[in-house]
Amino acid sequence: MLGIVKYSSSLLLVLLALILSNHCFASNQSKWEIGVDGKVTKNGLPLGGALVSLKINSKVEAKIKTTGNGKFVFLLQPDNTYIIEISMTGLVSKSIEFSTKNVPENKVGKGFPPFPILIDLFEKIEGLDIAFLEKPIGKIRYYEKSDNFDYDESYTKPIQARLKRLMKSYVIKMKERDERYKEVILRADASFDRGTYSASRSIYKSALAIRRNDKYAGDKVKEIEAILAEKKQEKIDSRARVQETKKKARLEKYNSIIDRANNEFNGEDYSRARLSYMEAAKLKVGDEYAKGRIEEINNILDASKVTSSSYTGQAAFKEEKPAPKPRKVTPKKKPVKKVKKPVKKDVVSKTEQLKSHLQQLALEYGEGITEIIKVDGNKTTITRIVVRSGNATEYKKIMYGFGTYYKKNGMDITRTMFDSETK
Repeated sequence: MLGIVKYSSSLLLVLLALILSNHCFASNQSKWEIGVDGKVTKNGLPLGGALVSLKINSKVEAKIKTTGNGKFVFLLQPDNTYIIEISMTGLVSKSIEFSTKNVPENKVGKGFPPFPILIDLFEKIEGLDIAFLEKPIGKIRYYEKSDNFDYDESYTKPIQARLKRLMKSYVIKMKERDERYKEVILRADASFDRGTYSASRSIYKSALAIRRNDKYAGDKVKEIEAILAEKKQEKIDSRARVQETKKKARLEKYNSIIDRANNEFNGEDYSRARLSYMEAAKLKVGDEYAKGRIEEINNILDASKVTSSSYTGQAAFKEEKPAPKPRKVTPKKKPVKKVKKPVKKDVVSKTEQLKSHLQQLALEYGEGITEIIKVDGNKTTITRIVVRSGNATEYKKIMYGFGTYYKKNGMDITRTMFDSETK
């Protein structure tokens, strides 16, 4: 079985030696292992967090990440050809081929010392021909003459020469890239200082496309995004405050109109009240209160226009226009005797006039209740002629914008009397 072991750099060689010697002794030299003491760098400095994959026939057998000092360790088994691949985001991957085949059993002895591998990665950059790095940059195998493992020079030397030429081009490309980066950063900083944050963010992102994982450009992008988020929230809050102010003003206006409408309704000025409730309903969509009041007023006004049949089923309904008087009907009963008007006293004259008027109403409208509605500008008069047992009583409900008055045969009465006596 393949093992994966991580050791500190100070104990690495001692532990590997103990493992190899103990394993060989225990198995009477029938099996052996060789350790790989690897280190990954970038521009000569230790690179932590690089991914190291161990493969056999393209199948991944193990994966580990380098420690902070760039170290990694593998134990390889005999009779295999391994590929050790090192990769990291934004960097060019490299690999090493390590063969443990063709090792004579009589040459194993006490085992083999750990084999050191040093891999230096570099950044990906446009314009470099790195296709040849898809193959291993070196091959390691057993040499019987030296009874040890070493690089295959016939393969590795040409690759290393080619890699050396590549690195010269890399240095030139890096200088050109850095110059482009500086120019872009200058433009981005100028845009940021002007307060054109969206534009400067785009330019800083262009800088990140040139130099991956650049801390300065990355921090600037985060700073700008925080500023833009704050400004966006300020706009949202401002719009919310404006909407709240409008909503409050609309509610105050609504309440004011409702108060006016209620006063008009309580004063029985139904036409004006209905208009006011309709105005309030426009300010508050779906307002059930105003709608209910409008419906109530409609019912009241409709009821005031019904014929006297609503009461007895006999009397006819008449609606007067402003000028005409009620039409006189010739009674079929015995003729009404004309009452002579006394001239001695005004009081007697008014009483006799009222009596004569009521007698005339009784004859004209007959038994039951007749309602007459007259509208004159801001004044609405509802007259109800109540005739019972041949005697007529004249009731009036006079409505103005400022109040409502009730009369019975010309004398003031209460609303309760009007409602109860005209039913």
